[in-house]
Amino acid sequence: MAGQPLPLHRQGVLSAAAILLNGGIVVAVGAVVAGSQPLSAALLAAPLWAMAAASAVLPPATAGLLISLGLLLGLLLPYLQGRALARRYNGHAVGWSVVLRGWCCGGVVLACPATYCLLDRLAPGLVHPWTHAAPWLVVQAAAVALVLPPLANLYVQQITAADAPRVLMHATTSDLVLHGYDGMRLQARYYRPRCVATPRGLVVLTHGFGGWKEGFLNHLTLCTRSGWAVLAYDLRGHGRSQPAAVSFGGREQEDLVALWSEAQRLAAGTPLVAYGVSMGAVVVLLAGDRLPGCAALLLESPFGDLARLMRHALPAPISWCGRTLGRFAGVALTRTVPEAAPVLGCGPPLLIGWIADDRTIPAAESASVAARAPRARTLVMPHGEHLDTITWLPWRQAVIGVLAALAPATGYDGAVE
Repeated sequence: MAGQPLPLHRQGVLSAAAILLNGGIVVAVGAVVAGSQPLSAALLAAPLWAMAAASAVLPPATAGLLISLGLLLGLLLPYLQGRALARRYNGHAVGWSVVLRGWCCGGVVLACPATYCLLDRLAPGLVHPWTHAAPWLVVQAAAVALVLPPLANLYVQQITAADAPRVLMHATTSDLVLHGYDGMRLQARYYRPRCVATPRGLVVLTHGFGGWKEGFLNHLTLCTRSGWAVLAYDLRGHGRSQPAAVSFGGREQEDLVALWSEAQRLAAGTPLVAYGVSMGAVVVLLAGDRLPGCAALLLESPFGDLARLMRHALPAPISWCGRTLGRFAGVALTRTVPEAAPVLGCGPPLLIGWIADDRTIPAAESASVAARAPRARTLVMPHGEHLDTITWLPWRQAVIGVLAALAPATGYDGAVE
């Protein structure tokens, strides 16, 4: 009967759904108040909202099973991804990063069955018989296929590692906690060379997309064997730094400017050099005119225009989806144009290197940057994979040459260990 109250077990289900729904609202609002972008807040709250929908329309046992399987699958995806990356690069996935990504991924996974269940309750004619459900299932599958790749590139799997033994042969280390322009916590490490009593200077090393500070051991050994200290740090959303959306240089450039004062303190009057690799080279380029006292810029495989690179690397629907999600993550992807960086027109000496057959960042992208800087010295490695430039002896010797021009050399010839 219309006025008859719901059975007690259904009242409990509705009460649980209401609690979950309100909990999701509290999480989303709290995240926004804490400074998170709308996309980050929605991803944090999505699992609770999906669980609320499932609890509202399914029997408790079925809802519990669906929620458990969805969250398990959501956690499994970043766990497997992190495990694969860790094996490939001799690192390990940051535990809290895997759990956080798994939680958010669980929300995306649960959204599909939760939406279907809601349609089944609110408009059963749309999903019954099963032939009517097919279009909705296709739309949901397409949405997931479009959303997951950009999300995985906006919020990367955070990997870290212990320092390689051959790095520790040439340097002592100490850890620092730095802060970005907006107060975001950035983990950093200072490498002091063993071969000299006093470092010749300081290299501030900015790693690339998906990297971490300890992972660039060839760069660390090259600089420390040359008698230079290195300040390496995890970009926001990378390594052990605070989680955040990757902006491909947009926000990261401001972080480099913010931590530069700490670099000046550590340098203690000796020369300062900014070294960037891949996306890190873009960060250095965009910040280069705001790094007081920077004596040289060393850049490996920068790209010239992010929107152009996205069009080249991604299918049009995924590229469009990525730009759209980027707006909700507070990232203006189409406005990252390193080839227009002011430091290319005037500033400290520039050394730019790239790989002729690079499949990640095409050689034309790096060449477009070099073309805007007539004073730059450029070297092109004929063959290699992305990030292999540092293994090429002519590039290593060119880096040593730049450092030796700024401070007395140690006699190291750049030989690869």
